[in-house]
Amino acid sequence: MAGNGAERKVAIVGGGIAGLSAAYYLGKAGVGVDLFEAEKETGGLAGSFDFEGRQVERYYHFICLPDQHLIGLADELGIKDKLNWRRTRTTFFYQGKLHQFTSPIDLLNFSPIPLRSRLNLGLETLKWKNLKDWQHLDDISAKEWMLKSLGEQAYQVIWSPLLSMKFGQYQDQVSAAWLWHRVHRVANSRKSPFHPQVMGHFSGGTETLLKSLREAITKQGGRIFCSAPVEAVIKKSDQVSGILVSGQTRNYGSVIVTNPLPQAAALMPRELADFSARLQRVSFIGVVCLVFWIDRTISNAFWCNINDKRIPFNGIIETSQLNPETARGGALIYVPHYLPVSAPRFSFPDEQLLDEFLKALPILKPGMGKESIKGFRVFRSRFAQPICSKGFRHLVPQHTTPLKGLFLIDCTQLYPEDRTISGTIGVAKTAAGLVIEHLKN
Repeated sequence: MAGNGAERKVAIVGGGIAGLSAAYYLGKAGVGVDLFEAEKETGGLAGSFDFEGRQVERYYHFICLPDQHLIGLADELGIKDKLNWRRTRTTFFYQGKLHQFTSPIDLLNFSPIPLRSRLNLGLETLKWKNLKDWQHLDDISAKEWMLKSLGEQAYQVIWSPLLSMKFGQYQDQVSAAWLWHRVHRVANSRKSPFHPQVMGHFSGGTETLLKSLREAITKQGGRIFCSAPVEAVIKKSDQVSGILVSGQTRNYGSVIVTNPLPQAAALMPRELADFSARLQRVSFIGVVCLVFWIDRTISNAFWCNINDKRIPFNGIIETSQLNPETARGGALIYVPHYLPVSAPRFSFPDEQLLDEFLKALPILKPGMGKESIKGFRVFRSRFAQPICSKGFRHLVPQHTTPLKGLFLIDCTQLYPEDRTISGTIGVAKTAAGLVIEHLKN
């Protein structure tokens, strides 16, 4: 890292999708950028790993038709032709039986809930698809909303396990606004209720996007430093003056922090203690994500929701149903556990997690066992999901901060949208625009 950075206008802390996207948009505007990533490589939650000789994403990702920020960036980077769209299916494994759960006909045939509830769910989904004004939903819980809209049985059978899959023990606290947008995004991945559900993926996975971003940033004159943990943001008077990286002070006129809020708070100067405390009001849970390469499909669907007391997880995501190039004569599946990092399962040895899955596997697919597993890995993230409780919109921080020249990008700023690559690109573009305006003054 030659030089002290003074000739560079902006430092970006964090090399995930947010940091890379911000660096790209700043470089496109002619702004000199240095990006610092603590890990050995960029990518964050969108990164990949070598899985039995092939690059595979650490965590599952999918693209929906409304994801225009991602689609637009892919077009700019010249990789839109590597974006593929595919008809996908959803299934629901309920108390020992696998149900189709993709089309309106599937919903009408979903016998675990009464016919009236099935009809109500179909009508409510149409409403949610077209709803625009969501703020009132932020003041009530998803559980309260679902119980009122669909009734106790539909909530317990369908929505409770889905919320548990994403928020674990905090599922009853989640706002209705978060759940609405989740349904809204997926519902808009079909042109009408009677059109097929369509989702997208990149040839080569998300690494295709990451590689193109890195190349574009470098071509623009930006610099990317990995294994370079930022230890503090430095200020002078009421203005940011730089960062401390691996014990070295580097001077910058603007700094963008893209780390999760608890980590961002720890970087703040002492004088911003009140601001740090506000950032720390947002609670996060972690994720333990099991990745399997197995010898055959489990449900013949991209997404399989699970509600069965014998199975210790609430869903599996079979990426090879979305992206066939990952199948390699079998199936690539992800099994996520969202939970606090203090929960025992977060620290379970990999083999213990494997044993849990192997006990559940023959329940899901009779005849399958340990011999079906061709590869297995486990990944953990401490800040996988903010707990989007009622009134969460009041906790979301702005991109600007009390310190001039210091900006934040965080997944909470997507709210009520869930963390997505497309949404992250959008907030990064917005933040980059604010930085550019700041530099003009």
